[in-house]
Amino acid sequence: MSALLQERSGSTRTFLVDEQYQLQKVLGSLALMKIEHGILVTADLRVTGVGLECSSCVTQFKADLDISFQEEFMPKYHPEFGTLLPSEADDFRIDDRMVLNISEALRQYLETEIPIAPRCQQNCLGLCSGCGQNLNTDECACKEQS
Repeated sequence: MSALLQERSGSTRTFLVDEQYQLQKVLGSLALMKIEHGILVTADLRVTGVGLECSSCVTQFKADLDISFQEEFMPKYHPEFGTLLPSEADDFRIDDRMVLNISEALRQYLETEIPIAPRCQQNCLGLCSGCGQNLNTDECACKEQS
């Protein structure tokens, strides 16, 4: 990052992403642009195999989530002078070795993409309110007793 930080504003780099993040695969692209005081990161990513629980039938399932974000990453030290730069507590930072790590931004944006009430399938039948049987896999005994 130190080379890009020393270039003029508007200079860019583009990277394809094919990495592991925790237990998921992350695919997509990152565009980095030098801005006045740091790097503007534009991310278009797909996180595959995110573990979710169906809000209707309580079955565990995996889904792919698309994540896009644009965030500023500020260096901890001035790239030319090595002096400590001021920062806010919630700033995304480029570390002491001039490494830009998007893991925390990815974690935050992934959290916001997880559906409030995920469904294992569009037409999930849920659980029987009488006996708790998963109606996607079997009929319940309650129907026979009615």
